[in-house]
Amino acid sequence: MFRWLCLLSVCSLLVCGGDALSQERIPFNGHEYMLVEQELTWENARTHAESLGGYLACITTVEEQDFINGLLDYYTWLGGMDENSEGNWEWVSGEPWDYECWLSTEPNGGVLENYLWWHNNGWNDAADHHVHQ
Repeated sequence: MFRWLCLLSVCSLLVCGGDALSQERIPFNGHEYMLVEQELTWENARTHAESLGGYLACITTVEEQDFINGLLDYYTWLGGMDENSEGNWEWVSGEPWDYECWLSTEPNGGVLENYLWWHNNGWNDAADHHVHQ
């Protein structure tokens, strides 16, 4: 299965498996990641990733975080959310939420910011309507 990362200004989708064969795949630790450029909200990015047989990237180790930090330099949607229960973050892949890399003042959005994005080598909670140009 592919893992996806979704940039806000351009959507970078990291993927393991799936049918998106036209994009370059970047292997790491048993997964393949793929960057796809599109402007998407978190929910639209999730739906698009799933339509290709993948899911938004779920960072579960410091090694994976370091790998992803080396790939990105834009705001990027990740596969984390707390929309089901405020403050209880979960991965869309169902993997355990055992690793975190929040920026120093995050998460800080309360019920208005339920989706996870990467920014400056750390994590931030954000609202679904964020799409930057």
